[in-house]
Order: sequence, then C-alpha cells, then structure tokens
Amino acid sequence: MKIGLGLYPHLMKPENYRFAKQAGATHVVAHLPGYSKRVQRPVPPDQVWTYEELRDLRAAMNAEGVELAAIENFEPEHWHDVLLDGPKRDEQMAGLKTIIRNMGKAGIPVMGYKVCYTQSALTQHPAGCWRGSRSAARGRCATPSPARRGR
Repeated sequence: MKIGLGLYPHLMKPENYRFAKQAGATHVVAHLPGYSKRVQRPVPPDQVWTYEELRDLRAAMNAEGVELAAIENFEPEHWHDVLLDGPKRDEQMAGLKTIIRNMGKAGIPVMGYKVCYTQSALTQHPAGCWRGSRSAARGRCATPSPARRGR
C-alpha cells in the first residue's frame, strides 16, 4: 500500500510537497484541471501538457521526497468535444493520446479521469442543459438533473 495525498493546482508548491512528506505520504496525485490557468502557462489552456512540463512537475515533487503517482483528470479544454462529439473531437483525441505518451515518457504511471457529461455540457455548451433547457446561470442548468433534485 502507498500513502498519498491529492493536491489541487493552487497547492502544487514545494512547501506542500514537503508537508505531504512530513505527514507520511510517499506519493502525490496531482489534480490538474485548472493548472494551466493557475500556473499561468504562457500558452492557451487547450494546448496539451508537454513532456517538459510533466517532467518538471514530477522533478519538483521528487526534490521534496515524494513521487508523482498519478494525474487526476484532463483540462476541460483538452477533451470537452471528445465527451460531447463536438467539432474538435478528433483533434482533442489526438491531444489526449499525446498527453498519455508524455506522461509515460515522464514516468507518471496513472491517469485518472472522470467523465461528467453534464459538467462538460454545462461548462462548454450551455444549450446542452438537462431536458433541453436553454438558459444557464453560472454554468449550471436552470433545470437540474434528477440526481441534483434528490431523486
């Protein structure tokens, strides 16, 4: 068994890697959605993570005594059209394959992902709201899904 700690983009800093080590964790799961915006990458968020970026992220963690065990999820801009069969589906699928290859090259063994059609639909395509609702407020449908209504 490995003891790990999940870190969101704003927590991916050397002091937090040290904290994880001090708390007894040996591994980190990096939750990367939002990473592009939070670290102010000099490229658009839809540009896939490069080998160099992933290598440097892993090296920063290794320098503090923890291992980057996995990346949790892709940027929404990397795959929303894959989920929704949108016009950039093939281009984004090629990008996802590149990310997986870059992860392997950087020695990151696991990619965890969450398929959430409604979140992607509401974030990227407000017209795709539940039951055909055409209005959205703050990225959410005016008509919530049955799960959100408690059914």
